Amino acid sequence: MDVIPVGTIMSWGGNDLSTLPKFWLHCDGSALADAEYPALSTALDGGFGRPVGTSTFNLPDLRGCFLRGVSGDSKRDPDAADRIALKTGGHTGNDVGTLQLDAFESHTHPLSQIGFYSKGDYQAAFMGGGSWATGASGGRETRPVNVNIYYIIYAGPGKE
Repeated sequence: MDVIPVGTIMSWGGNDLSTLPKFWLHCDGSALADAEYPALSTALDGGFGRPVGTSTFNLPDLRGCFLRGVSGDSKRDPDAADRIALKTGGHTGNDVGTLQLDAFESHTHPLSQIGFYSKGDYQAAFMGGGSWATGASGGRETRPVNVNIYYIIYAGPGKE
């Protein structure tokens, strides 16, 4: 009996993918033949993609992604039903292998201040009204502090 189940995903701190441990593959979305990795194909069940009309399945493509546990019936992912397939033929909805694009929770920034305008001899005070917005701030994505790591998946010995 294997100590590590086929399909186990873990983070790996090596810096050279050519030195991956035996039977481990990089989670880069590659398409693999069902016949070459039957146990892994069965374990993943097409959840990360299964190109139509082929005998292949996709590895998870976890490059640049944060992982999130399947919400199940916990209601912790309010948008679980809207999750999409990572690749063609993959799972959708509240299931393993689905993708959720970046988002920023809806919120408002109410403004209620008195303004003052001055140009030359012209001065005016005004009270909030009309359309107001805060200025843009921040970078190109919303994210927590993070560290880069490779995600790898245990494929087992392959075809026997």
